[in-house]
Amino acid sequence: MKLSEQQRDTILNASSKALATYSDIHTLNVVPVSTVRIVDHHVVLCNYFMNKTRENIVRDYHIALTCWSNGQGLQIKGTAQYLASGDLFEHIQKEVIEMHPERTLCGIIVVTVDQVFDISLPNTV
Repeated sequence: MKLSEQQRDTILNASSKALATYSDIHTLNVVPVSTVRIVDHHVVLCNYFMNKTRENIVRDYHIALTCWSNGQGLQIKGTAQYLASGDLFEHIQKEVIEMHPERTLCGIIVVTVDQVFDISLPNTV
């Protein structure tokens, strides 16, 4: 699914972001997300500490991502692929080193967007 410019801006500039995954033992997991990029209409999330999230994505690749600021936001449903090597990982790793030299990038989560829902409060759009 191709994201609109407004959707891209909301995702990239949201002050709060949370990623939900599901495990094979029927347990939900939600983690905060700090670093997000958009590459070729895929949402790319940086993993600095998400062990349970990584495990869940390997077992069940369905995810939900919510991004919001000041009552305006989006919920994204899609599928995820976890990468810890390769060209895209190396590209993102270079950006992270420049922006956050104190952080160690463990991997990236590449989200293919299937659905986007507006979760904005009434009268904030």
